[in-house]
Amino acid sequence: MNSSGWDKFREQAETELSQIRELIGKFAEVIERSKLSTPEFIEGAGLAGMLHSFYSGVENVMERASIEIDEEPLKGEAWHKALLKKMRETTAKRSAVISEGMLTRLTPYLAFRHYYRNSYATTVRWELMAPLVHNCSDVLFQFEKEIYLFLKQAPAPKPDDRTSS
Repeated sequence: MNSSGWDKFREQAETELSQIRELIGKFAEVIERSKLSTPEFIEGAGLAGMLHSFYSGVENVMERASIEIDEEPLKGEAWHKALLKKMRETTAKRSAVISEGMLTRLTPYLAFRHYYRNSYATTVRWELMAPLVHNCSDVLFQFEKEIYLFLKQAPAPKPDDRTSS
């Protein structure tokens, strides 16, 4: 494989990570207030949507690694769960994208994503969301560190991979 898959992944990952940081930044005040008291319904529904978007963005980064580097998009009913596990594995084309610890930290976000997509906002329970909301900044910080560490392993471009000026 040439380095263009890695280059494409790098660009896409940086875009997604930037959008996730922006998302959390826009909710920072609400997240901080939620540490002091249970949010009202509207804020809780907003935080639930934020968690869904947060994990969707993280998942997009991992999906791009599967597509651009592994050249193997996942399919089927359980592809979300399979993708998360696959990112912990080394393949013929790359090392593990995330650590075992990150897999463990992301699993509840995946479960919440599934729950959220199959629920009404009125049935979402704050006590299940609270730890995810309160830890999402830390999880993102660690996820970014792992993605950038992973990207340091990208192969150097070969002379034939570069476009001529």
